[in-house]
Amino acid sequence: MNSLSNQAFLPSSKVSHIVPNLRNFGHVRLFELDETNYVAFLVMKCPLPSTWPSTSLVTTVPVGQHEKMSKESLRSKLTFGLQHDDVFRHEFLTRVLFVGRSEREDCVEPEVGHMVDSWGECLYLDSRACADSTICAGPHLIAEGALWRVFRLYDDMQGAFMVALTPQLDSSQNAGNFSNLRITSEDYQVLSVAVPSRMAFFSAARPLDGVRIAVKDLYNLKGLTSSLCNRAYYRTNSPATSTASCIQRLLTAGAQVLGSTKLSSLISREEPTEAVDYQAPFNPRGDGYQSPAGSSSGSAVAVTSYDWVDFAVGTDTSGSGRRPAMVNGCFQFRPSHDLIELEGMIPTFLPFDTPCLLGRDVKKFKNFVSAWYNPPVFAQRESGLTRPVTVVYPLDYFPVANPEQQSQTDSFIRDLETFLDVKASRLSISETWDRTTPSEAKGQSVQDYLQDVIVQTYYHDFYHSTDEFRAQCWSKYRKEPYVNSFVKWRWGLGKQVTKVQHEEGMHRLTVYKTWFLSNIMATESKDTLVVLPIAEVGPNYRDTPPANPSVQRGFESLFLSPILGSPDIVIPIAQMVYQSKISGQEEVLPICVNLVGSPGFDLRLIDTVQACLESAGRATSVQTGSTIFA
Repeated sequence: MNSLSNQAFLPSSKVSHIVPNLRNFGHVRLFELDETNYVAFLVMKCPLPSTWPSTSLVTTVPVGQHEKMSKESLRSKLTFGLQHDDVFRHEFLTRVLFVGRSEREDCVEPEVGHMVDSWGECLYLDSRACADSTICAGPHLIAEGALWRVFRLYDDMQGAFMVALTPQLDSSQNAGNFSNLRITSEDYQVLSVAVPSRMAFFSAARPLDGVRIAVKDLYNLKGLTSSLCNRAYYRTNSPATSTASCIQRLLTAGAQVLGSTKLSSLISREEPTEAVDYQAPFNPRGDGYQSPAGSSSGSAVAVTSYDWVDFAVGTDTSGSGRRPAMVNGCFQFRPSHDLIELEGMIPTFLPFDTPCLLGRDVKKFKNFVSAWYNPPVFAQRESGLTRPVTVVYPLDYFPVANPEQQSQTDSFIRDLETFLDVKASRLSISETWDRTTPSEAKGQSVQDYLQDVIVQTYYHDFYHSTDEFRAQCWSKYRKEPYVNSFVKWRWGLGKQVTKVQHEEGMHRLTVYKTWFLSNIMATESKDTLVVLPIAEVGPNYRDTPPANPSVQRGFESLFLSPILGSPDIVIPIAQMVYQSKISGQEEVLPICVNLVGSPGFDLRLIDTVQACLESAGRATSVQTGSTIFA
């Protein structure tokens, strides 16, 4: 951007010096600017020059040891803030504080002072006087003889967050424990979330510097107690002594964790009418009263409701990330199973449990995922990226009952075929199995062979993963914990599974995986994309009780990528009109499609989806609010 256009964003006259409604709130300071709320945290109380104001908004600009701030450099930084930072605004240009390890005349060029003087005042601080403090660029507050870093407060009106976090002023987020922010909105039962300025990361050195994320409340965050959205679990759990490995990797890459998000209780199915301990998040799409699905409900709601959340981290075991992505209308990426560490993540069924990423813009996924992966394993998967790609359209799962959903899916598949210059193979997995039945199946159909494997494996581990929880409840309270009826039902099935049955179920999963990779995907010679539905699109109101639970079968489409350990991606492709019983008018729901790739196909899967959408003139991002597309 040229200097003239830069200048248009900067003040043309003196900026107000008033800090409205400044008030103390424990260890923080709160204030408002035009009904926008801010919170400030103490950075340093070192001796400040006596000529400094007692109270003022200020923009800090660190200057490197061997750097001299030029007029163009400062203009570029400030313009970036005014254009791209939802925290920074003109009022913070009342004063500009240069922090540098040199004398004033060596810190900035003379014309810098002249430019700032046209709208405010220059201040200077020798960085050697604050060596023990981290001072970053962006909005700050001078008050009580101290410098305070300013964050914007956003209200979680959709109820996506379980807890909002106190920001860690050390930009590495490695300085100490996480803690509960404990600030609420004027609206009842609504958390306020502290969001950092993007100006602090103007000169990003790490791949995820400044990326704002929300994290599902089943990942350990040092100092916080995970709840799994169950009151008994929270009361018997203890603060984490370390942060989950996959979250720490994101922190090390520069990501900023805003808070933890709600989930279905005990990482299971929980529709809003079943959410007894904690209210389910509000899906923003359509009439605003659709189910958010689960279990990664809060993560999906956060990225589809708030532009100030860039990504959310969920999990997917049997659709826990894909279903919320579909009904809330966002992209979701589920990595190959062994590419991200699970240490520090509360498990349900480790062979299927996989961290997943939810976001609005598929073009931003590759950078995030690349920083997230375990480097040695990821590097090993880099080979073979030029293999041919084929597309499988399984007749076992298509067509779906909803004609509009099917029509939109067919349209997307035609675009995918055109982009890849291939014709999708429309085949029946069941019939292929019948022709090439593995010896272990002893002539059984694939449906019969996989009939009981989910109960024998997943439900078994789901029950035993909470053995310690139940024991702690009994030891502490001499009673069983409250769990919803679905969890109780699933526990009952899992409890009955014997060791022999569990081993047989695990063996059958391995047999099916080996057979599928060889006979359907042919992974030894090519990479294959399997197109799948996630669920039928249609209204599912949050005040409607769910149907009675039924046993899940291993051949269901949601279990394919978990069994294979494959990456998959949820892609919003269209919207469907429906007549809402809530609003009494026409609303729209998202239509999404699911692509499953060969194991290790991760980054190429993201690249393929992005390039296909761009080639077809389709949207590569969704918006927040009631509709996914404008």
